[in-house]
Amino acid sequence: MSVSFLEYLKIITGTKEIGDLIYSSPPPTGTTFAITGGADKNLFTINPNTGELSFTSIMLYQTPLDFDRDGIYDVIITATESDGTINTGNLSIEVSLDNTTPEFKDTNITYEINADGATVIKVSGTLTDDLSGMIGGTIGITIKHAISGQTISLTSGGETVYVAEDGSYELTYTMDAGLPDGLWYVSYLGLEDKAGNKTSTYYSGAGTSILSAELPNELYLGGTDKVLPEFKDTNITYEINADGATVIKVSGSLTDDLSGMIG
Repeated sequence: MSVSFLEYLKIITGTKEIGDLIYSSPPPTGTTFAITGGADKNLFTINPNTGELSFTSIMLYQTPLDFDRDGIYDVIITATESDGTINTGNLSIEVSLDNTTPEFKDTNITYEINADGATVIKVSGTLTDDLSGMIGGTIGITIKHAISGQTISLTSGGETVYVAEDGSYELTYTMDAGLPDGLWYVSYLGLEDKAGNKTSTYYSGAGTSILSAELPNELYLGGTDKVLPEFKDTNITYEINADGATVIKVSGSLTDDLSGMIG
């Protein structure tokens, strides 16, 4: 397969190393590369053996150095393959300010039981970002138990987060004996990309959350109360006190199947 180039590439402000992003497919082994033209050719260097392109210095959106001062740098690259085939690419590389927030996609929650009998929660999906990418950014996911209200926080600062080149990731958490089984749902999603763009979403219940799952926990040592309490015989009355003021009274009963309402 012959060398093929992109015509246009957008990169984030503060970049120096562009690498092999300028190629639409990997160059064949044995290809050599050279910068052969372009209005901004003196602002670039290229590795003659790998074809990895770089600026001669860090380029900033706020202070463009290209010939037209429009932040779009023009360079011509010539690639010579081992059989003598020559291909030339006319590239325009824009240094851009990333101001778009990243997104979660295809989020899933699953589990497996490990050798110790503990439930290992796995949250996986894809992170998309228009320019700066998520490498060096942060991920925050909190799941919440629908009855007890207990929460588990999964963040990139905690257990290992694997983010592949395509943006796929996996967060894991091993449940201990203090976490109940039952319905858990995502109550918080938070992302910050390398450029500092942030997005946060909160969910108040399993019915509105984007993701929920029934999770077992054979190690759980707590109670087994999974039924919500209820109001019964609720009444509202009033009386007039000695000062002539109306005193409102709301009375009734609260029922709970096991744990009770004390506390």
